Amino acid sequence: MSLNDAIALAKSLCHEECMDLLLMQDPAAAKIPDDSFRYYTESSIRMGKEAANALLTSCGARPGHIGMEIWARLCAEACGVRVQCVKENSDRGFGLEIAANTVFEQGTCTVVLNEDLISEKYECTKEIPEIGESGVDQMLSLHLAHEYFHCLEYLKNGRVYRLLKPARKAGFLGIRECRIRAASEIAAHTFANEVMKSAVPPPVIDYLTMLRRGELSPEVLEELVTNMRRKREKVTRPAAVEFAM
Repeated sequence: MSLNDAIALAKSLCHEECMDLLLMQDPAAAKIPDDSFRYYTESSIRMGKEAANALLTSCGARPGHIGMEIWARLCAEACGVRVQCVKENSDRGFGLEIAANTVFEQGTCTVVLNEDLISEKYECTKEIPEIGESGVDQMLSLHLAHEYFHCLEYLKNGRVYRLLKPARKAGFLGIRECRIRAASEIAAHTFANEVMKSAVPPPVIDYLTMLRRGELSPEVLEELVTNMRRKREKVTRPAAVEFAM
């Protein structure tokens, strides 16, 4: 697969497909039975949408019209949330660059935005008209929206992956349970997508950036998408949504 074909493939992904890709990359994904796969994506997406609707209602803003100034006000009004913008590369070790992350400490949240890396992600995706026209400010806002959801998890709502039932799979030593941490990322991406009305699903921005930087090969993306779409054809929709007590 050529680079141009891979870019076209990434742009073709819908939000639900991106969320399924995230779920399949969870370390515990292999423990999710086929009949529970949709439970984790659909429940997490629903919780992200509900949080987005609550925020938009409370602040009176229209989807896609929350810039950095409004986010600064929202963070100031939310007890325990502050925002720090940095220019230099920040990472979590192993040479992995992070565009945005949140530090949780003693009931407070510090959202760290890497302006240089976020600007580079804008440059890698500005060929998409809606992104190019909206500018870097909206790309910063999109990343802040994602992290803001994690702040809500920590300060108010509880971690999404803990609100959902754990995955259970029979093994040689009996039934094993594990939490699906990707559920929180799925909800956060959905929240950001709903609040900011991104031109493409937020993970697509990451895929396009990694493809252009040579950090993701076209062949690997093609394999991931092929496996995800096969999984989507295989799994069934759950009869009801259940939450952990």
